[in-house]
Amino acid sequence: FAPETHGVIGNAGEDFFHGPGINNWTFGMYKDTKITETTKVELRFEFFNFFNHTQFTNVGGDINSSTFGRATSARDPRLIQLAAKFYF
Repeated sequence: FAPETHGVIGNAGEDFFHGPGINNWTFGMYKDTKITETTKVELRFEFFNFFNHTQFTNVGGDINSSTFGRATSARDPRLIQLAAKFYF
């Protein structure tokens, strides 16, 4: 066996390496409250990335880059959305 020349493409299959996985849970709940026979209020709570897991973006893939093989950023943290609707 001889070491490969730096920068030469080897014989590995295409897309053999995958970036970090995503562990993303979305949770939502709502409550309808009747005011009269024809009117009601709906309160809605929605959570994105409910457990607030860190989700890194894909690692640098350019072999000539200084960030090759490093995860340098992350996706959004937990997001909470609140809403209220009035039906009449």
